[in-house]
Amino acid sequence: MNHALTNIPSIRHNHPTFWRDLANGTYLKLAPRIAVHRDHYHGLSLSSQLRLRAIAAARSAYTAVLISKSAARVHGLWVLDSTEEKVEMALPHNSLPNKHRRHPERVYRKTKLPDPLLVHGARTVSPARAVIDIARFHGFREGLVAADSALRTGITKKKLRQEFARMGRIRNSAVVREVIHHSCAASPSPYASFARALLIQAGFPWPMFFEVQYAALPGITAELCINKTYIIDIAEPDDKHTAGSSSTAIGPATTIEPPGEVTATTMPTKPRDQVDQSRDKRLRDAGFTVIRISPHQLVQHPERFISEVIATISARQNAVRAQRSRL
Repeated sequence: MNHALTNIPSIRHNHPTFWRDLANGTYLKLAPRIAVHRDHYHGLSLSSQLRLRAIAAARSAYTAVLISKSAARVHGLWVLDSTEEKVEMALPHNSLPNKHRRHPERVYRKTKLPDPLLVHGARTVSPARAVIDIARFHGFREGLVAADSALRTGITKKKLRQEFARMGRIRNSAVVREVIHHSCAASPSPYASFARALLIQAGFPWPMFFEVQYAALPGITAELCINKTYIIDIAEPDDKHTAGSSSTAIGPATTIEPPGEVTATTMPTKPRDQVDQSRDKRLRDAGFTVIRISPHQLVQHPERFISEVIATISARQNAVRAQRSRL
């Protein structure tokens, strides 16, 4: 990806095509000194575009260093995508740029910086520091996503704590400690990490424990499981890996639908192949309840996800009590 960037000052003034292409939009100016071909840029995913913009901003700056989400992207850590995300940077000496030097698509934060690393020509903080920055600037949910990803790459909780200790007193230190405490190297995806963060924050009235990469049955592994009973399926409705069922006491699998559609307890409308149906039956016969949600719904409507979890657990508990009362 890095090779796609063009250093504008290196192009000679009499270049036969570049300056015309830059003027007519064939090349896009990602930063004052960095451009990229329009077709290449628009062919990238949003995640790759945001990463490229971060690299371009850092390579175009003289002293600024990438921090937080932008640093995490350069290091390949998990960051949930948003079209509103801005490049996050900091200047040495715990300072901020003058207002006339600030760019509308960048956020400068006043923070003490360690010696930066150089990655793809961009000055950036370390992956461990990026995790801590995300936790303190963006909160527990996105911090846990980044921390889980860092642990998957081999960074230890001890390393995160050491980096945190080197920073001294900072705002939102309690959030950073919680992120490190709950981080897990076994998380299979950023959305599983985000769902776990929501569940941890929810404050359920029942004892709750979570397992990631849960071996529900031989040959069936769930991304996330609550109390060895409730499986969280995070996938698009037509994803072949999406599967779900419920205990016979509850009825159909639980699905969170987009706003304006049918209620949250209807079965998916798209046909399922025989492999999925077999997986459903095995889970149903084993007594599992599946709560199914898409990544988009999870991030855009987290409160609906938590409400559905509470409603599903309550319904199952009520059904169990009703069965026992009839005995």
